[in-house]
Amino acid sequence: MAPGLSTRTPYCLASNRFIPRKNLDGLLKAYHAYRSTTDHPWRLLLLGDGPERPALEHLIAEMQIDGVQFCGFQQIDVLPAYYAHAGAFVHPAHNDQWGLVVNEAMAAGLPVIVSNHAGCSTDLVQEGVNGFTFAPDDLTELTRLLRVMSSPDANRIAMSHASERIVDGWSPANFAHQMWKAVDAGKDRVHIPRRVGRLLTAAIQRASRGVHSFHSLKD
Repeated sequence: MAPGLSTRTPYCLASNRFIPRKNLDGLLKAYHAYRSTTDHPWRLLLLGDGPERPALEHLIAEMQIDGVQFCGFQQIDVLPAYYAHAGAFVHPAHNDQWGLVVNEAMAAGLPVIVSNHAGCSTDLVQEGVNGFTFAPDDLTELTRLLRVMSSPDANRIAMSHASERIVDGWSPANFAHQMWKAVDAGKDRVHIPRRVGRLLTAAIQRASRGVHSFHSLKD
């Protein structure tokens, strides 16, 4: 059994390279505060690894944070189980050009809590529809959102369906289609033979299918 999955008690999932800009120490502090404000806290599972792991382990010991489990780097064939049993996904990064892990989580039908310093937050997160955004330095707000998301009153089924619907618009096939529309719209200004445009679109689709998962790359 993969780490953290031997029990079916609810959990929030995070997946990152363990480096400072991913703000995992902030997540741990907010999670610690969250546990003190609810009678039935979810667990927190952390996928990934990196140079910050010893510091994070020290923080957990120092603050005596319960409910956290490090699950390590997992291969792509194991990841669906983590997504399938999670209640929500949290991405707390101080900065992230996009945040492909959010796409993965939404494709698996997870509600999301995403830092507004992640590039994907504007396009992929609709407030209260499929999740929430927060400023990465506002740990009080992150604590509140963890409480809101894990509440019995949260309509996570509706959020799950919304995540799937929203991320479907960001599929490789849709990206290739939109690129072709952009090329076609500019054909009067710069002449690109239609055959070349089709070859470009096909190449993008083939390359996109080759990227199976962010997690399959150690760095």
